[in-house]
Amino acid sequence: MRQLMIGQAINFFEDLYEICLQAGVLLLLTPSLPKVPLSGSTRWLNNTPLIQLKAQFKKDENFWFTFFHELGHIVLHGKKYISLENVDFAAVDYKKEEEANQFAISHTSPSFTR
Repeated sequence: MRQLMIGQAINFFEDLYEICLQAGVLLLLTPSLPKVPLSGSTRWLNNTPLIQLKAQFKKDENFWFTFFHELGHIVLHGKKYISLENVDFAAVDYKKEEEANQFAISHTSPSFTR
């Protein structure tokens, strides 16, 4: 996934979709809706995690940060936490949001090596 981010291929989403699918994660792009601040969300459909991202980001780094943030919720928080990025709602757990932010930073930072 990180190699796709670094490579910046034009059709990276198709490859990212396949990688996610092989890992058992559904990945969807949704058209941006006017006046809806949602960048991404994570939820579970039965036992399958779903990452849903808006289809248009102004910067590639925003797409990748949001993707890894939502992936962080799957890896770190499992089925019981639903994430709606950039939406303030009563059930938001700020500790889990910060953990997902740190997960995203660790995977998008230029100093990250593996």
